[in-house]
Amino acid sequence: MLPLATIPTVLVAQYWGAVLHGMNRIVLINTVDVVIKSITLVLFLVFVGSLRLGVVGAVWSDAIMSVADLFITAYLLIRLNIGVRPSFDTGLFIQTARFALPAYFSTVLTYLNYRVDQFIIAVLLTPIELGYYVIAVGIAERLWMLTGAVAGPLLPHLTNSPDRDPAVAAVASRHVLVWMGAACLLVFVFCDVAIRLLYSAEFMPTVAPLRWLLPGIFTLSVGKVLVAELLARKKVMFTLSIAIVAAALNITGNLILIPTMGISGAAVASTISYTISSALLAWCYVRETRLPWVTLVPRCSDLRIYVTLARNAMHLGVGRTPAIRKVQS
Repeated sequence: MLPLATIPTVLVAQYWGAVLHGMNRIVLINTVDVVIKSITLVLFLVFVGSLRLGVVGAVWSDAIMSVADLFITAYLLIRLNIGVRPSFDTGLFIQTARFALPAYFSTVLTYLNYRVDQFIIAVLLTPIELGYYVIAVGIAERLWMLTGAVAGPLLPHLTNSPDRDPAVAAVASRHVLVWMGAACLLVFVFCDVAIRLLYSAEFMPTVAPLRWLLPGIFTLSVGKVLVAELLARKKVMFTLSIAIVAAALNITGNLILIPTMGISGAAVASTISYTISSALLAWCYVRETRLPWVTLVPRCSDLRIYVTLARNAMHLGVGRTPAIRKVQS
């Protein structure tokens, strides 16, 4: 009952946090998030570790920090001269709904695209196989933390830059491709060793679907970055249409491949869906910005940036040379 009671608090805190996010206060948001999570961890250790309150202690630590998050966010908004009193504007409501409702359904369909394979596996296969697949998905999707670190701040940055260069999202996606390519390659090569160390040899059936998921994780990282430019241009119907297509492809692919390939078939279906979704997002991006396709392809100059960073970090210290300042700008 306690987590249910904190739902209104959490919703208001998330809404106020979105206001800060829209103001492009990314560093402030991240700082508050780190502080909240750190205090939550300390409370958890006290309630569960020291006081031995078990699950009740864990629930209370989370509930206390949910309320604290609300007050901290409200304090920050007041300090920034942003009102927190409820108000209603009919015109603003209609304008927001036209954007928010398609975006909401797009988010729901995207979540379905990420999880529909697990529902189908639960129906067609055994719980043990579902467990293997859930572990594979969990490991694969952790790689998107790299993508989210870029895609999250990119949208408010673009919306707060009316005279922005439309190629910014493309440049960001190229660098994300480099990072994700290296990360996916490492996981592909060493996932069997990692699974054996983290979970034991009994979980080795997780390796095959994990490897089949990695190409889709890699390709969709491009779409996750480019979608910020589309949303900044209010092309939310594009994202909704693509989400519908991707979900339909994933459901169809799972129904065809799972009976023949098992959980690896689910991973293949997801990779196909993710890849087509990312290709469609890239096509919409190129169509709207009128940039050439090659803008999205990593180039040697992108890699030279990392070589320059590494050399200057080793010899002179990061941020002390003109080359580093040029890269940072």
